[in-house]
Amino acid sequence: MIDRSGTCGTHVTWRNGLHLEDAIMLFQKLGIDVRSIPGKDFTEAYHRLAWRYHPDRGNRNSHELMANINAARTVILKAQLNGGACSPEI
Repeated sequence: MIDRSGTCGTHVTWRNGLHLEDAIMLFQKLGIDVRSIPGKDFTEAYHRLAWRYHPDRGNRNSHELMANINAARTVILKAQLNGGACSPEI
């Protein structure tokens, strides 16, 4: 479900309940400006975060953070596939 009202997709909610704006803000808090990087760079940035925060890499307290990173990535990728209006990427 995409809100095409020209609000840059900030009112989009996916099935997991995460808003696109919240997904973008999570990545920004982790040092990734989703709106200014191409899709390939977003994927590389996600992999760096996954490598850094994955619980299997000894980060036992990061399970919830990694789950949120994965959910946010899903929301952002769905917005890209559905032609979100934030940038050429989102």
